[in-house]
Amino acid sequence: MAEGGGEPGAASAGVERVCGALAALHAAARAAGCETIAMTVPEHGQEGMFPELRVVREAINAWIKSQDHQCVDVA
Repeated sequence: MAEGGGEPGAASAGVERVCGALAALHAAARAAGCETIAMTVPEHGQEGMFPELRVVREAINAWIKSQDHQCVDVA
């Protein structure tokens, strides 16, 4: 099975969509005068059965940690 449970590259496309949505959310909040923080995605109990979940979670967390904002690491 390919990452993401479907076509090859589905997981990376999902990561890009999630990260893009998070960036847009932070940008909108900051434009409205808010301060934002980000929290990493914690491990999920089903990662043993669906290893692509871990791959996606780790990719999203790496992106979150690379951004210019305060990060709370709950992973």
